Amino acid sequence: MLKKLTALLSILIASSWVNAQGDLRLIQAVKDQDIATARVLLDSGIDVNEIEADGSKALHWSIHRDNAEISRLLIEAGIDVNAKNRYEVAALSLAAQKWQF
Repeated sequence: MLKKLTALLSILIASSWVNAQGDLRLIQAVKDQDIATARVLLDSGIDVNEIEADGSKALHWSIHRDNAEISRLLIEAGIDVNAKNRYEVAALSLAAQKWQF
């Protein structure tokens, strides 16, 4: 509960979905494997399909980090599993390669 409150407070303090370093908050939460913050952001209506400069989305990062729980949250929130990054790698393909489906 404290983690959720802390995550919510940090979001409320900010004026946008981008942190002070210019990183997209949802993607940064996924990179940090911060499930509580990711959940709060998704519940707050953040764009689940936000894209980094290289075209990667949060799902690319959750798969890269082997975080099935965050991956499930993102998929349930409607992330595009077929979106490709600049290397033409879709998150779904990355999961198939990494987890050998």
